[in-house]
Amino acid sequence: MRARRWGATRKRSGRSATHFTERSATYDRSSHWVTDPVLRERVLALLAPASHMWVLDIACGTGLVSAWFHERVQKVIGLDLTPAMAEQAKGRNDHLVIGDATKAPFPDRLFDVVIDSSEVGMRKPDPRIFELALTELGGIDPTRSVFLDDYPGNITAAEALGMLGVLVEADYDDAIRRLDAILTPA
Repeated sequence: MRARRWGATRKRSGRSATHFTERSATYDRSSHWVTDPVLRERVLALLAPASHMWVLDIACGTGLVSAWFHERVQKVIGLDLTPAMAEQAKGRNDHLVIGDATKAPFPDRLFDVVIDSSEVGMRKPDPRIFELALTELGGIDPTRSVFLDDYPGNITAAEALGMLGVLVEADYDDAIRRLDAILTPA
């Protein structure tokens, strides 16, 4: 589904590039969640990466999350807007693309589902973006899905549709406990 582009996309990309270029030298030291071994192991256990899979790490930054999958899957592609961040990602992924995620240079059928809010003309917390995601993922029943986000308004919107919402805050331990409780059979 393709619709109009939002005019603010380019302006937001420019601000993001400036912000992350300035943070690039200290990003690895300041982003504790991506260096947490417990979180890494939980994510890997939940996603169960296999040797035939390809992973696209959008906004890969310095490649800390890419590294979780590197050598576990067939290919890890890192995409980042900022050359300063991407330079540090070398060796943590198999292929590196520097560019805007809204204009990612990949063939349409490379990934099973990609929903770009700037392309479809809606974004969180609009309920239609959640409905589109559920439809694109094969018509998943909202009550059998879990939505994680760091903005309470987005969680509220997802829950209004019947999705299970998990708020991820700076201290993400509560989110991990909630996700574990949801995913662990009773």
